Amino acid sequence: MVASVSHMGNVGQRLCRYLETALRDAARAGQIERQDFQVMARELYRCIIGALVEVKIENNLEVIHQLKPAIWRVIGANQKGSR
Repeated sequence: MVASVSHMGNVGQRLCRYLETALRDAARAGQIERQDFQVMARELYRCIIGALVEVKIENNLEVIHQLKPAIWRVIGANQKGSR
């Protein structure tokens, strides 16, 4: 059991590093303001995990559809022209 918890920590760390890199790239492209990308990546990770827990508890995939606009708000990006 401890090994699986440790593994999930590694997955979370990798996802946070990925998000941090994506945020840096977005800032370089002028899509978002420059800020503490490590902190922002952790906040996004928590937002995503929280949404997934809510989906599971409520058995409602609509939560996932609401996640994208929430992420845009958290990172301060303009949704227009985004996929």
